[in-house]
Amino acid sequence: MTSFRNLACALCLVPLAGAASAQSGAAVDRADLDTTARIGTEIGTYVGDYLSGYGDLFEPQILLRMGVVAQQRAVAHTCDGFEVDEERYSAAMNGVMEPLLTMFEAPADGGAAINLPFTIAMSAYSMLLGGYIAAGAAEPDELCAMGDQLRESFSGGEGEDLLIWTTVD
Repeated sequence: MTSFRNLACALCLVPLAGAASAQSGAAVDRADLDTTARIGTEIGTYVGDYLSGYGDLFEPQILLRMGVVAQQRAVAHTCDGFEVDEERYSAAMNGVMEPLLTMFEAPADGGAAINLPFTIAMSAYSMLLGGYIAAGAAEPDELCAMGDQLRESFSGGEGEDLLIWTTVD
């Protein structure tokens, strides 16, 4: 398993299930995970493999940051008490995607500009979001508890720029 994939799995397991074995890097038996953590592991592994297929184009931090935003969006979709602040969401996504936007130069002749790295990253974000929405459909209470954990983990500290909800307790 590549370090990129390990990072993706850690992202999905830490806020979802708090699985200490996943955080330590030890192998995790999927049968021991609850539904939400199992879905998160699968989608994180898939997206990690998808992005790593493009070589060094994507820094692991992009996946981690996209995952945090996607988790929150899914929590807001599923759970009461979590509302997306569109300005915060835009700022968080701009912060995540900015490195990809600055690596591309528009054609000098004013022709069509296609930023393939941005398109690939947004595809990965959509996969993460869909996975977390599916996890919420399967186990809404677990996803909502994860939302509380995310809010507590990021409020007032490092990563607060990734919080997209209207109220930050």
